[in-house]
Amino acid sequence: MDPALYDSSTRLQICDDIGSSGIFARYRKYPIRMVDMTDIYDELQRVPKYAHILHQLYAPRNSQDSQDPYAYTNPYTICRFTSTIFPSKINKKHIHLYKKEYVFMCLLKREDTHEIIPFYVSKAYDVHYELDVHRFVFTGLDSKYPDVMLAERSARAFTTMADFNVELHYLEMRTRYHSSME
Repeated sequence: MDPALYDSSTRLQICDDIGSSGIFARYRKYPIRMVDMTDIYDELQRVPKYAHILHQLYAPRNSQDSQDPYAYTNPYTICRFTSTIFPSKINKKHIHLYKKEYVFMCLLKREDTHEIIPFYVSKAYDVHYELDVHRFVFTGLDSKYPDVMLAERSARAFTTMADFNVELHYLEMRTRYHSSME
């Protein structure tokens, strides 16, 4: 079961992991950085053009005990994404693919203009028979040609077992692997 489905702190950690991984640095022409969600709340409240982001990430608290009337929830929502594929360099025709996906929002910020840039992370997909968890990362709904990337769970280190046999572990993993070409 994907813990991000029910836990906003897990979604926050996923945003931090993907945003700080460096994956966006390769694909952007301008410098960007990860947004600290604990610091961004005040800015989202002050700047009217970010009101829709504020209301997607934060919900009113039920209790009056807190100083802050809003809590970070960042729920999954259904969004429609468009991808454009150019199958051939010779034939300039393109194909539009439309996909509805359950996603939650994460934020980046341009370092030169301080503009907040949302990106969206899908629910977890178990594509290798419980070996790796993958999520699709969409870099924009408003873009004409949004990027779609694949993020996978961080590697796990097996350091606690003194008699751990790496070769045997590798062979066991290979027996569960099925090539997409088969």
